[in-house]
Amino acid sequence: SPEAAAIMAAHNVLVAYFPAQTAVLDQRRDASLALIPDGQAKIDGIGVGMAAAAAMVANRTNDGSSPPIFHMPTNSDPYEWQVYPGCPAGGGAFKHWQNVRPFAIDSASQFRSGPPPALWTGMYAHDFNELQAVGSLNSPNRPQHRTDVVRLYAIYNPPALWNSALLQIASTRNDEITDTARTMALMNMAVSDGAVANLETKYFYRT
Repeated sequence: SPEAAAIMAAHNVLVAYFPAQTAVLDQRRDASLALIPDGQAKIDGIGVGMAAAAAMVANRTNDGSSPPIFHMPTNSDPYEWQVYPGCPAGGGAFKHWQNVRPFAIDSASQFRSGPPPALWTGMYAHDFNELQAVGSLNSPNRPQHRTDVVRLYAIYNPPALWNSALLQIASTRNDEITDTARTMALMNMAVSDGAVANLETKYFYRT
């Protein structure tokens, strides 16, 4: 039963990372499994799901996602990122994420973005002026559609946003559960690797 396998794989991975929610997750698991007829297919599916979960948790053990590391500026030179009100107490967050072992890309620096525009360039002046014009909370010159985009990304972190979109699309299709699971896995691997590369660029330039 691929459904039983999916239920157990999801449950055991979630319990491994969110043990405080074990009771709720156990209830969800039991309710989902109750919808599947008893029999050897269900038993085998449960076993496959448990094995898949154990393999994934083992694969990501010591993957660099912990302990958290925060960035503090080493000087107050122009162009050097500075701590600001509302920043986490430890400084810039997720500095350690550049050390997370990627799923598919070769390294965190493989797709490092080019440097930001230099302080003395017209491009920097253009970007700075744009920030002054539309970057504050109540900028009167900012078009509504740009405000809407900012609010969307402020409310949803990227994994939640893209998983929500994928679930909406999947609900309109009649794909096999294995196809949907593979699509979700590939998308989340890409989102994860994107975050690794993004944070590597961010703290390489510290701007």
